[in-house]
Amino acid sequence: AVVQRVVNAFDIDASIRKVTAPAEIEKHNLGALPGLVINDRVMCEGRVPLEGEVTGWIWDELESQ
Repeated sequence: AVVQRVVNAFDIDASIRKVTAPAEIEKHNLGALPGLVINDRVMCEGRVPLEGEVTGWIWDELESQ
């Protein structure tokens, strides 16, 4: 919900998926759930991030492309 709100607020073209398959979770070496992965980088694990954090991470990723 947090990520979707940020993406919608800034009209960002993004694909958001909820992953529950153990193999996919293990692929990112998440030690705790929930986790947030952006462009194959683990940004947060073990908690729901704040909206401001997600905004910053997404903008950092957009600027680095």
